[in-house]
Amino acid sequence: DEKSRLFELWQNNLGKAKGEAARLFGERAKRKGKWAEWVRSELDGMSPPEFANMVRSEVNRLMAAAK
Repeated sequence: DEKSRLFELWQNNLGKAKGEAARLFGERAKRKGKWAEWVRSELDGMSPPEFANMVRSEVNRLMAAAK
């Protein structure tokens, strides 16, 4: 069923999602004002969409922690 598929995807990809989020977040200082736009385009290119959502959540978590 859908819930177990999503849970399995989450379990199998959480480490990868955190790594991708760290990579995206690490570009923040270098890209300055264009960073948010760049992150959006990177996320749009990720597949499957559920994985992109995991990365987006991790990026948001990193941003909240940095404030």
